[in-house]
Amino acid sequence: MSIGYPQCTHEGMLMEDIIKRFIRDLELRIEAMKRAIHEDIEEVLRRVSAEFHEEPMWGHEGYLEPLISVKQDRGGYLIAINIPLADVNKLSIDAKGRKIIFKCSLRKDLSFNRWSGSHRNIVFKEYYKEIMLPEDADISRLSIRRRRDMVLIRVPRK
Repeated sequence: MSIGYPQCTHEGMLMEDIIKRFIRDLELRIEAMKRAIHEDIEEVLRRVSAEFHEEPMWGHEGYLEPLISVKQDRGGYLIAINIPLADVNKLSIDAKGRKIIFKCSLRKDLSFNRWSGSHRNIVFKEYYKEIMLPEDADISRLSIRRRRDMVLIRVPRK
């Protein structure tokens, strides 16, 4: 014995047909919502990637990018640069506009075969980093201190 759906008075449709139609409409709405959410996520990712351009911390030209920290206080900016294995006697800091160009040779060349991604040997000879500072930084009055593997650069405000 089978139990069937009773006839529906709504334009002669069976209850089963109404349920199937409702489920189909619901599935279409869910798919439309998924597409809209996916498009929103893609837009957010496009905006974030445009805002935060990520660059490698090393270059095929033989330089490493040092780890840096820039802290702001009432007097200006303190830039701490970590340079392990560096020869601090071969330190170069140039100021141009709002940019500090930092270079420092390594005590000895470093070589890492697998860093290149092209299976060739890259030899690193120096640290190199360009640091952009805000417009109120007075780069003409910067001061530099060295401590072991650290370089501290103090940049006052204008």
